[in-house]
Amino acid sequence: MEHNITAARIGGTFNQLVHRLNSGGPLTDHAGALLRRVAEAVAQVDSTVASLGATNAADIPTPVDIGACHRQRPQGPREYRVSPRFSDREWAGIITAATDFGIEPGAYVAVTALLAARSDNPRAAIADTRQQLEELMEANRLLAALANNATQLQRHLPPRHPLNDQARKLLEHLGEALNRIDATAAALAGGERP
Repeated sequence: MEHNITAARIGGTFNQLVHRLNSGGPLTDHAGALLRRVAEAVAQVDSTVASLGATNAADIPTPVDIGACHRQRPQGPREYRVSPRFSDREWAGIITAATDFGIEPGAYVAVTALLAARSDNPRAAIADTRQQLEELMEANRLLAALANNATQLQRHLPPRHPLNDQARKLLEHLGEALNRIDATAAALAGGERP
């Protein structure tokens, strides 16, 4: 999510503006343009999060889905078997993941293999979601900081100041984006989908 970098840069400038106001400085002439740039950065991050949530919700079933829906006991015995071997570290990871999903380690290995096999994009299906979750948490941190700065900015604006409405709309969009990040992160981690 390269948009996190953009949000971080504009967030730094926004933070400087709010810091100046908190220190008793005047509101600068470029504050309106800065708020527009912040809103654009938030929209880019939000759009990326929404598309990530849509991709995971629509195209790639989670191991829980496959475990619940596609690994039902067949009428007869399953005929094919593989016997992968794992190092201690690999096995510990499988045990942890299987426990998190509430299934046995063997079922977890079968489910994740089926997840990749049934996907139109097996690479995406088996990709480590840890990096995506880290990016989502970084987006959460960045947008929460922007929301804090927008709230502080509003405290310095007279009620009828033209930027007040702009800051209020930005806060609303930030709240929606933060909720979407939480829902998408939960979906990636195997919970409810957004």
